[in-house]
Amino acid sequence: MLTACRRITRLPIRSIRGIATGSFNYESSVKPWPSESSKDDSKSIYSDRLLRTYIENISWQTGKALGTTGLAATAGVAGITSGVPYAGLICTGGIFVALWSAFKFPEESPTVKIDEQRGTIEESNTTERINYANGIYIGTGLSMAHILTGALATVPSAIPLAGLLTAGTMGGMIHWAKRKSPGELSKWGPALHVGLWSLVCTNLGMLAYHFMVGGISPEIIFIENIAGVGLFSAITAYDFNRIITEFTEEKKIDTLGNATHFHLNFLNIFVRYLQMFKSKDH
Repeated sequence: MLTACRRITRLPIRSIRGIATGSFNYESSVKPWPSESSKDDSKSIYSDRLLRTYIENISWQTGKALGTTGLAATAGVAGITSGVPYAGLICTGGIFVALWSAFKFPEESPTVKIDEQRGTIEESNTTERINYANGIYIGTGLSMAHILTGALATVPSAIPLAGLLTAGTMGGMIHWAKRKSPGELSKWGPALHVGLWSLVCTNLGMLAYHFMVGGISPEIIFIENIAGVGLFSAITAYDFNRIITEFTEEKKIDTLGNATHFHLNFLNIFVRYLQMFKSKDH
């Protein structure tokens, strides 16, 4: 639920008014997207050096973001299991650090320098933007420490399995999205936005029920986790298609912002797979 909040406030559906009025302009400019086996390689995604470089940059930045989150989570788990004073409280505080950083994260695009001959892209983000991105990465890592500590105590093998499944799920959705025309998935925007609000409201309702009434049926939790995996898998495909659309039509580049989106997609899917493994073990 926590990482979903970032997706609601910063979901790459650039205008809430567009969702309300249906005034999306992507579909009017959908262009044919050549397949990998296209005879005209000059028009293929695989022969566009700049686009390939951009995707590689996003992948690298996403990896660094997940690495930062992993280090923060490891520190949190070590603190909790070692009995460090206030370690649990600090990890819980990571939730608020992540949320605050997400709400404050500037959406302006970075300064970009493109060298088409060399196929290189140089981006310059403000210090504020970088700091808030790191706040998201570190805060989400600390906030996951309690979940990971519980998994280590009950079914430690679930952690690497959940990671592998998450990587496979996202990789599969991105591979599928590659075969779609730029802008083809933009029509998913309103449905994904509604799905995110529904997911957050469901999680808040389940949390309130847990504290006021008691335990929640494992079947309900399992269904929520399955729905969450499906939703964020769809958002992953949507995000990739949006990135291609913005690049091919506007040459819009934002490695840090898009990597943060993929970082949060990964965590949302990972946590739900992990919870499914834990509930199955119980």
